[in-house]
Amino acid sequence: MDMSAEVLGRRLLDEVREEGLDQWPSTYHTLPPEPPSLPEKHTKRPLIEIIGSSCGGKTHLLYYIATLAVLPARYHDINLNGKESAVVVIDADGRFDVRRLRQIIRHYVSSLLPADEEQDENDGLPHPAQDGVNELLKTGLSHIHIFRPQSSASLLATLAQLSQYLFHSRAHHLHHRSLGAIMLDSTTAFFWQDKFAEESRQREEVDRQEEANPGGHLPSETSPSSFKETYNTLSTHLLALSSTFPDTPIVITTRILSPVSSSSVFPPSHLPSLFTSHLALRLHVHRDPVPKFGPGMSAEEAGRDQESRLGVVGRGRFSAWVVPVGGEGGMGTGTGRRRVGFWIREEGMGVE
Repeated sequence: MDMSAEVLGRRLLDEVREEGLDQWPSTYHTLPPEPPSLPEKHTKRPLIEIIGSSCGGKTHLLYYIATLAVLPARYHDINLNGKESAVVVIDADGRFDVRRLRQIIRHYVSSLLPADEEQDENDGLPHPAQDGVNELLKTGLSHIHIFRPQSSASLLATLAQLSQYLFHSRAHHLHHRSLGAIMLDSTTAFFWQDKFAEESRQREEVDRQEEANPGGHLPSETSPSSFKETYNTLSTHLLALSSTFPDTPIVITTRILSPVSSSSVFPPSHLPSLFTSHLALRLHVHRDPVPKFGPGMSAEEAGRDQESRLGVVGRGRFSAWVVPVGGEGGMGTGTGRRRVGFWIREEGMGVE
């Protein structure tokens, strides 16, 4: 029996695991009277792509963006540089760790508190500030809403319905906060799953053609690629969101799926130019390499060098190469590249 589009859409949305951190307070401006159109060609909106290998620091940059988005501008006499806004996270990878985010927010706040105050031996916060900072954390986390789609189909359904949810849903409480960021981690979450499904579909199509025409010539053309269509649709939904929320940064992460020759080479995005031509910024992130052992180094020499090398690893330094974008492929010519350093350690993270 055929399933109607409405029933199918409801089933896909039911797959999405929705997580509000405490409550989901947010307020958005009035809904446009007509459905939003896609941006004109090469229109630059705050669309940012962070690309890198697994464990390269992509999700930690999202933690840092979320920290600045939800914290207030000031806490007592301390300048936190926050936006006091709300954040939507679409955690397709299933790796967005709320406990780690809380740790990073706490470390960020503690690093800005006066150093001469008495520090708590457990978390580094002054005793008088404990209650206030805990309330700051609770309030900030309550303005982060997380969706966890389980497939590309449920991811697309989430993106398609996100505006409607934010404007009209009664599932969250509305307060006077703007939307500070929409983050998708990552666009490649279901890449291999989709790739396998596409190859399986193509094999089944070939088998059907062989059964219908045994021993005959098989047509060279196959049906349109649903794999390619998935990423075209993903791009369309992201661009529609950027039209609905033109001042809201939309930050996506992309995992590098094939080796690159060097960290200085910016890998191409697997997203179509339909999306990349609208990007305002691309970041290539990776962990700073530890120098290799020199040729001919003895075991004794390597042992003496061990402590200094462990120190380099312990500093947890990463690089984000900022690459200008533009043109049909969404990438510039490579001129104007610059590096932004950041570090990730057990206690938190920071930007150099």
